[in-house]
Order: sequence, then C-alpha cells, then structure tokens
Amino acid sequence: MTRGEGFQIRPAETGPAALEAYGAMLGQVFGRADKFTPDSLAWRYRDNPAGAVVGADAWAGETLAAHYVTCP
Repeated sequence: MTRGEGFQIRPAETGPAALEAYGAMLGQVFGRADKFTPDSLAWRYRDNPAGAVVGADAWAGETLAAHYVTCP
C-alpha cells in the first residue's frame, strides 16, 4: 500500500461508535485513562460549552488509522 492509498479521510464525529473508536485508539497510544472513556470524550468533543470538536479521521476500512482534532 502506498502512502494514502486505501485510506478514507472523514470529518471527526461525535456519535457513540466514533467516541468508542477514539477512546480505544487514544488508550493504546497514551495508556488507559479516565479521560479517554466515551463519556469523557463526549463532553470534550460534543458537549463542551465552548463548542464542538473540529478534526478529521483516516480510516482503513473499518479500522481507525489516524485521528486529529482541535478542541475549543
């Protein structure tokens, strides 16, 4: 697979399945922590009074390969 081939770039989402995928990936990268639970990410990404998250994800099929966001 060449660079970028086979990946789909999509806007970051805030639904339950996306938050679960983000939590799993962030936990693998940074270690398990309460700040990566779906409930914690829901507040940070969707329910934050300052606004919703802005970002993008790279998906390889059904596998989250990369996740980049900015939080207000």
